[in-house]
Amino acid sequence: MSHKPSRLGSRLCYFALAGTSCFLVQILILASLERFMLSVVANAIGFAVSAQLNFLMSYRLTWRDSVRKAGIVLARVWIKFNCVALGALCVNSVCFVVSKHELNAPDMIAAIAATFVSTVGTFFINHLFVLKPKGV
Repeated sequence: MSHKPSRLGSRLCYFALAGTSCFLVQILILASLERFMLSVVANAIGFAVSAQLNFLMSYRLTWRDSVRKAGIVLARVWIKFNCVALGALCVNSVCFVVSKHELNAPDMIAAIAATFVSTVGTFFINHLFVLKPKGV
């Protein structure tokens, strides 16, 4: 299970770029929807939309050295990625609610904290299992 540190470093940089972009999408959706619905629902919608953008960016940028897949195999990877995202959404939602209601954090601070917590595991699960690069 060896991989070059520079490859991992490159992946982390692309992961941060994709994640930051997707997080901005999530925050924009949260800000747009929270006046029409519960903020936790608006945050979950933003998270779900940004997860699909994240899959595209992850597949094309972050893990671009992974074996390319097509058809049903690519669909399976997409499903696995979304299962990881669903788990991350659960972690994200719990952290969002705790930050907002127990710590009295504003919505945006709660979203930032929740996203930070849910991001760490997401990277390593995708790196080691879902979009693993050749040789991992």
